[in-house]
Amino acid sequence: IDRYKSYWTLFDRWLYKLECGCTLNNYFVKKGIKNIAIYGIGMVGKHFINQIEDSVNIIYAIDRRNDNVNMQFPIFTDVNCELKVDAIVVTVSYDYPEIYKKLREKADCHIILIDEVIEEC
Repeated sequence: IDRYKSYWTLFDRWLYKLECGCTLNNYFVKKGIKNIAIYGIGMVGKHFINQIEDSVNIIYAIDRRNDNVNMQFPIFTDVNCELKVDAIVVTVSYDYPEIYKKLREKADCHIILIDEVIEEC
C-alpha cells in the first residue's frame, strides 16, 4: 500500500508542477547536470525519461529487471562505474533509503530522488 500511496502523491505533485508551467528540465539546467543515470525504469521512470530526454544525456539506467525494456541507452542491474555521470536519479521513492545506501557504496556522483527534481523544478 505504501508503494502505491507514494506513486499517487508523486504523480499529483508532478501534474501540479506541469500545470503551473514548470518542467523537470529546469532542475537539471539550474544544477548544471548534463549526464545522468536513472535508477528504476518502471512506470515512474518511463514518464520521467519522456519528460527529460531532450535536456540531459541519459548515459545508462539501473533496473533489476532489465530484460523487458527497450531503451536507447544501456540498462544494467547495478551501478556501472566505467560510465561517468553527474548524477543518478532514483525514480523509486518508496524504497529510497535502502537504494541510496546501496548506490552510495559504488557511485561517485550525486544521488537524487525524483521527488527533489519535481519539487525544485
